[in-house]
Amino acid sequence: MIETKAWKKMRGLVDQDKCRLCGESRETVQHLLAGCKKIAGSEYVRRHDNALKVLAVQWAIDNGLLPEGRKWYTERWERGKMIENNGKKLFLDWEHRMRTSCTARRPNLTLEDEK
Repeated sequence: MIETKAWKKMRGLVDQDKCRLCGESRETVQHLLAGCKKIAGSEYVRRHDNALKVLAVQWAIDNGLLPEGRKWYTERWERGKMIENNGKKLFLDWEHRMRTSCTARRPNLTLEDEK
C-alpha cells in the first residue's frame, strides 16, 4: 500500500490531493509512476534504462557476448557502449549515421545478428 495524497484524502486524512512534487495533478500511484513532470527526466529514464539493461544483458548472455551468470545490475554501461562477438553486436545508446535525415537516430538499444 502506498499512502499517496489521493488515498489520504479519500480517507479524510488530508484536505488536498495535489501532487507534492509537481502540484498539478492528483497524487496517485499512476501519476507518480508515469505522469509527474518533476521526475519525468530523471526517475522515469533511470527506470526505463534499468528495464532495458535486463533485456540487453540476457540477450548478450544467450548469444555469448557476456559470461553466463552475469547480473544486469553489475553492468556499468555508458553512452556508446558496444559489445561484439561472432557476428553478434549489442549497441547501447549508440548514434547511428544515416544517409537520410531521421528524428530517431539514437535508439537506446540495438541488437544485431549477422545471420
